[in-house]
Amino acid sequence: VNNPVGDFSSSIEVLRTGLFEKYGIQKMGLAGHPEGSPDISPADCALAIREKNHYARQTDMQLYLATQFVFEAVPVLSWEKKIRSEGNRLPVHVGIPGLATIKTLLRHAQHCGVGASMRFLTRNPLTMIRLSLKDSCMGKLIKSPSSEPSELIRDLVRGIEVDPNCLIQQC
Repeated sequence: VNNPVGDFSSSIEVLRTGLFEKYGIQKMGLAGHPEGSPDISPADCALAIREKNHYARQTDMQLYLATQFVFEAVPVLSWEKKIRSEGNRLPVHVGIPGLATIKTLLRHAQHCGVGASMRFLTRNPLTMIRLSLKDSCMGKLIKSPSSEPSELIRDLVRGIEVDPNCLIQQC
């Protein structure tokens, strides 16, 4: 929403209440947006990462950045490297789409603001058509590519392997 309803306008404000620690929460994922957010400016996303890191140094909680789900490794690997160069020290857990129809994944992608990944899926119209037919009776006939995430995970692992300082810890 453009104008927050209630007392909090960001997650850091909720963290600063101390309620999570008070009630014994020991580990928590905080939002990370490798492809940006439709609701938060790039400058505010960068500020949020800095504030979350500052907060992490002041608490005993185990904090990490949990990303939106993605379809492509390159934007995530680039984002992780960028925020690390800007001071991020929080581990990163990458959101991986589960097994779902392409229609469902695209609908979720629109709601989550994963624009670069949507562009990846739609770059080649023929691939998009084949992928959209995957779950139909035509899927086997046209040798439709799989919508399962093994290629994405493989590409992430390769990116992590070549960068020993990469903070991506889970997919």
